[in-house]
Amino acid sequence: MSGAGVVFVHGLFSSRTVWESFENLILQDPDLSRLELLNFEYRSPKVRLNPARRIPDFDDLGDSLATFIRIDAAHLSNVALVSHSQGGLVVQRYLARTLTAGRGLELERIRQVVMFACPNDGSEFALSLRRVVQSWLRSPQERDLAPLTIAVTEARSTVLNRIVHAQGRSAHEYPIAIHVYAGDADNIVKPQSAHSVFPQAGTLPGDHGSIIRPDGPRHRSFTTLRRHLLDLSEPGASNDRSAEPGAQRPEVDAAQHALKPAITRLVLLDERVALHYRDGCLRYVAQPELAALVVRLALAVDMRVSTAELKADLWPDATADAMAKAVEYLRRRFDLVVEEGQNGGAYQLKLARTQVDALRFVDSVLALPNDPVPAEIDRLLALWSFDPRGIHAVRGDLWNPVFDAVGTLAEYIMAPGFTVGELANLARFKEVLRAEPPVRALPSAERRRRRLLIVDDDISAAFRLHLGDFEFEPIITTIEEFWDLTTKNPVLDGYDCALVDQHLTGLMNDYNGVSVCEYLRDRTTVPTILMSAAKLPARGPHDALKRRLRLVGLYTKADDGTLEGLRDMIEAALDGRPV
Repeated sequence: MSGAGVVFVHGLFSSRTVWESFENLILQDPDLSRLELLNFEYRSPKVRLNPARRIPDFDDLGDSLATFIRIDAAHLSNVALVSHSQGGLVVQRYLARTLTAGRGLELERIRQVVMFACPNDGSEFALSLRRVVQSWLRSPQERDLAPLTIAVTEARSTVLNRIVHAQGRSAHEYPIAIHVYAGDADNIVKPQSAHSVFPQAGTLPGDHGSIIRPDGPRHRSFTTLRRHLLDLSEPGASNDRSAEPGAQRPEVDAAQHALKPAITRLVLLDERVALHYRDGCLRYVAQPELAALVVRLALAVDMRVSTAELKADLWPDATADAMAKAVEYLRRRFDLVVEEGQNGGAYQLKLARTQVDALRFVDSVLALPNDPVPAEIDRLLALWSFDPRGIHAVRGDLWNPVFDAVGTLAEYIMAPGFTVGELANLARFKEVLRAEPPVRALPSAERRRRRLLIVDDDISAAFRLHLGDFEFEPIITTIEEFWDLTTKNPVLDGYDCALVDQHLTGLMNDYNGVSVCEYLRDRTTVPTILMSAAKLPARGPHDALKRRLRLVGLYTKADDGTLEGLRDMIEAALDGRPV
């Protein structure tokens, strides 16, 4: 068995012909000439005309791809899987089913996975049209493209946890480089769906079709794929990035390795910022100013911050030279690769998201299946040693994605039927977050919870956990969702109290929340609290507004996200006491 090759996997209602542009450019490229090009084809008709024949679902296709790789690509030692659209879901199903079956070591030959425009969070395109044509469009593959279909989500979770975040090579996990790309003009699979929570994600020019039809060797889709295939075509290419003693690394791999520090993990979810290294060494960033710099970079989008932002956020009195010296110290003392932008205009931390515990926590929570087992939840709880908010001199909102994920995790824990007793790390996690959000947000015993109607377009993790012992899902985020709810339940029977935000869009002049309160006043008996991030009127107009909308309370949200007094206001409303 020798040689390297590419297995192309097409998308929904498509065929191998979609790859002709890529194939022609690869064949014309002298550096890629040694690659063998294979096409995995499968039936994906729009309509099932023959009732005696079924359309294969994704489990069938994943198993079929496994057979294709085992038989048709048996002679290849290095394989790249390149997919478009639904083809990426087929690839993920193949990988997930192989690992679930305990055959992870069979993935040794798969060196790269490149997915173009894969609906990792479900394609949103023409969902209404799909409902209309559902009677004749009987493809189980198409149904799996609906947002967050359970099987798709579970496959993605397995791929993220056991491949992207794999800690070793075994029957149930195996590390493979996975890259996902979105088209900047794609209105079928939008970037947020294509990127999902995969750490190696990018955006390329093109719509859903043209992203895989490069018009020449300089087209970015081809240059991007070419870069990944060059890694594959190097002699000795391997998934093992820590080559055997004495083995010669491919030149391109050595160049990449030179850019990567010896860091295995950056710890933010602790009392001190810490760095773990491959040699087992542990170092703490003791200086508060440097720790804040590391945290600020790590929590930024793409881990990149302009020098102007750093100056404004951390060191308003520092000179550019002083900032450069601080960055240089991080490079020398901690082996942190901090890349300097053009003319020193920005700094970027060169770490993968999987190396930063807070980011890995966020990505892993987002990748959880709809019904996670307690062991998965417990593994995420174990990442926490300390609540880092308030320790480092960085803006509080930078932690929002992390604590939004905390809120999501709490929802899984509080779900009916979840086995809380199997969570060995829950008590310590509640102790870590004992100040805010409160411990009582994570109940350990089932009891009757009062039901809140929450109408708000921007609910934070702190908000969710602060009200964790109430029932409040689903949250209504738009005025349209509220009207849909009233169509089904005009008097909003079953709700004990309503929390309504004054503004339900990013604008501060929509006052949709007032319309909601007027409906609640005229059609229901639900006690209502109106919330606002803007300063509420003075006492006279304040009382007039309460009387006009028959509110039990008006609540002003704090700029720092704290929720002082909100619970007391809700409890008073539920008990019929004055607010």
